[in-house]
Amino acid sequence: MADLEAAISMLRSEPADKLADSVRILTKIISNLSSGWDNPKYRTLRTTNEKINKNIVQIPGALSILKGIGFVEHGEELHLEQDADKDIVLALVAEALELLEALGSYALSRSWGLDSECRTCAFMDDENVLVGCQDNSVQILPRRREERSSKVCKQSGHETIRGVSGVTCVGMCKDSVISCGKDGAIIVWDVPTCTPRLRLCGHGQNSTLTNAQVISSAEVISGSRLLTGSWDTTAILWDLQKGTQVAHLKKHEMAVLAVAALSESIFITGGGDGHVIWWKQSYDPLETSCIRDTAEHTAPIRALAVVNGAQCVVSVDNKGMLFVWTFDGVVKHRINAHSSYIFACVEIPETNCCVTGGDDGTVKIWEFGGETPPTCKQTIIIPGEVLSLGSHNNGDILVSSSDRILRAFSRNVTRHAPAAEIKAFNEICVAFSQANQDVFVPQGQQATVQYDYEIPLQMSGGRTETLRFTKSDDIHEVAKRFIQEHKLPQEQVDELVLYIRKEMQSTVKRSGRSDYTFPVELDAGRSLQIEWNHGDDPNVVADQFLLQHGLDSSNKPDILAFIATAQSQQAPVRNTPAPGLSAAQQDVLLGQVVSMGFAMDRARDALQKANWNLERALESLLN
Repeated sequence: MADLEAAISMLRSEPADKLADSVRILTKIISNLSSGWDNPKYRTLRTTNEKINKNIVQIPGALSILKGIGFVEHGEELHLEQDADKDIVLALVAEALELLEALGSYALSRSWGLDSECRTCAFMDDENVLVGCQDNSVQILPRRREERSSKVCKQSGHETIRGVSGVTCVGMCKDSVISCGKDGAIIVWDVPTCTPRLRLCGHGQNSTLTNAQVISSAEVISGSRLLTGSWDTTAILWDLQKGTQVAHLKKHEMAVLAVAALSESIFITGGGDGHVIWWKQSYDPLETSCIRDTAEHTAPIRALAVVNGAQCVVSVDNKGMLFVWTFDGVVKHRINAHSSYIFACVEIPETNCCVTGGDDGTVKIWEFGGETPPTCKQTIIIPGEVLSLGSHNNGDILVSSSDRILRAFSRNVTRHAPAAEIKAFNEICVAFSQANQDVFVPQGQQATVQYDYEIPLQMSGGRTETLRFTKSDDIHEVAKRFIQEHKLPQEQVDELVLYIRKEMQSTVKRSGRSDYTFPVELDAGRSLQIEWNHGDDPNVVADQFLLQHGLDSSNKPDILAFIATAQSQQAPVRNTPAPGLSAAQQDVLLGQVVSMGFAMDRARDALQKANWNLERALESLLN
């Protein structure tokens, strides 16, 4: 094993263009041995063969790998002896394939610093990158590293409505760009000129829900049709050539947060109500009907993906669960994929894999294997919440995160970032991970628990007891535990629960900020702001809001509906500490910038202003 690892280290030092071809040919040679041990043609390689000579013989690490599993040189041949011990060789073959596979893992390819948080991203056909941001802008960014300009195109066609802004979905429709926003608009952009040529609206009309116009999900179907999901609890199928609605899908009780298409006539929607619904469109007469309504999820569904290579559908939710479905809507597998909200899930085209990302700061690559549950092939740590994902036919993936940086990752070593840049990124991710993981408490020591709520309770005899608990605790269990510990009558549990709910609204939270903050515009035309925290009782939140602003109780149903929709659409704001860089890590980045010809003082200043993000610092220096 040590010899193979040393050989892999030698191979990794080769230039990227040589490495990719060498790994591909090595993998094929070794895989042939594994599957065809008794075939003599797999045991002999002619070193005069052009491909073998160029990609194996002339690459020291590659040649060492073959020798490490038992090949020996005989004149112009590499030969595996007939009497070689099969069990030993096949064990070495398995180790070599595992090490070679690791060489093909995803690594950082490029990153872009953004002025505003990116909530949606996608690759274009030419490998340039398309993003939609919270500042209502739609941007096209250059994919290739040699293109140093920060943007190919930036336009702001979406609007801020009732204090809500942002582009939520972007994609390609033939030669045009499609964007959808929280303003309820669908814009078709002409790519060469970056100008809008079609604008459609339809969601939220005649709805009493606050911000019902928000479009939360979209998918292009067959190049000329678009399926959109909205906070108004419906999905709409659009004909983009005619600029008309084809069908209005109404069955969800809460916001439609995810949409997908199995074919030109079979669609899937996922909602804040936890339902995944299959729809079928017929053409004689033209109508769209629900063919399957499932309620397997117990939390709002955030994304759907069709993994054609595995013949399955994937749904993910706010509890970190990943469900695998057959094409006809039967659940095959349920796995706990992330520790919390999963915001995004996309297929890796032409594979049996998909990618997920969420607010735990990880991106996971999942491989599907028929009847067995999906396996996580790789986990990429991101220094921030993962907000959206994109994928390309070449296997590359895009990741946008809460640190306002968009990153591309690739398995192809020819598209990897320079080794020093990858190392610096990995060190940042390790620092981030360590800063956010639970602190290890040695045996015999007691951990210091930080509570979200501390509620004083007046007891008999004039004494005061403090009820302490966290947001993740079940309120009923908290009340039961307190009653038992203090030997109080069990019939007081419900009374204590009501008291806790009321006090939760006025308790000072550890974070000093609300998890949810939204503008609300009521029929009277008043623009107000509602705030609450994860775990708060919606009824208490609504009552407090009405009391605070002197509103009539007739507004309560609208407020409750808005709270439910907002909680299903947005995860709580995390007060995540920024990862710190060691002096050594800063020196690595500084050395990279200085090596490009910039003065030390100027390089350091640019990195500091860019919060030590290399790509953003270089863009500021070069522009």
